[in-house]
Amino acid sequence: NVIALDQDDGSKLWSTNVKGEVLSKAAIDTKIVAVKTGSGELIGLNKNTGAIEWSYRSKLPALTVRGSSSPIISDDKIYTTFDNGRLGVFEIGSGFPLWDGAISYVSGTSELENLIDSDSSPVVEGGLVYTINYQGKLNIFDIAQKRSVWTYETSSFYSPVVMRGMLLIVEANSKIRSFSLKSLEESWINEDYLNRGLSNAVSYKGNLIVGDFQGYVHIIDPLNGKTIGRKRLSKKPIKTLFSRSNSLYVVDEAFNLFSINI
Repeated sequence: NVIALDQDDGSKLWSTNVKGEVLSKAAIDTKIVAVKTGSGELIGLNKNTGAIEWSYRSKLPALTVRGSSSPIISDDKIYTTFDNGRLGVFEIGSGFPLWDGAISYVSGTSELENLIDSDSSPVVEGGLVYTINYQGKLNIFDIAQKRSVWTYETSSFYSPVVMRGMLLIVEANSKIRSFSLKSLEESWINEDYLNRGLSNAVSYKGNLIVGDFQGYVHIIDPLNGKTIGRKRLSKKPIKTLFSRSNSLYVVDEAFNLFSINI
């Protein structure tokens, strides 16, 4: 179910069953609420009534990683990535597919080797779309040209972070890798957190912030990859970080919510 609540009193405004598990947050525009289900369907709901305005179903591979990326809205277009390792761009009002591209292609001989899910949201910035997938590639698409312009072989569950002239990724093995946005040359690699089950990374007050499986939050200088601070918030693994305004929010495995300031 997708449910809308009144922010003032918590009363239910509408509820719509989209006939699929929703594993990621919705993207909200002035008229459309876009959600993606675990079955690979992208659905546009009327923001005021919850009525389904349109839907698009991608082709799912036989085996997928449990999870789903969130749609991103930019310039009246919806950008989303799918479990088949592709990026799709859609018209927000009608759901009409404008263009798409492969983040990476399958190259293995087994279903496990061919897991190329993109469970991370694309990042749209400066006329480019930054995408990444599991057992695949970091891939940059040019919006005007509607095609890939640069790739790097890697594996990640989390969205890239673009900040301070750097492109930063947390790889599936918790290695942190950076590239210069000007040259796209590799800048530094941080292997201090290898196999520590890192969470997604976020940009906050000019620093890169990540959490780990022991409940620590780490502060990293994005220009050199050095750790400049850390604090243990929980005895449970940190699962999600997000920043809003001047606050940084942290959610652990037990769904405890922390608000911290640095």
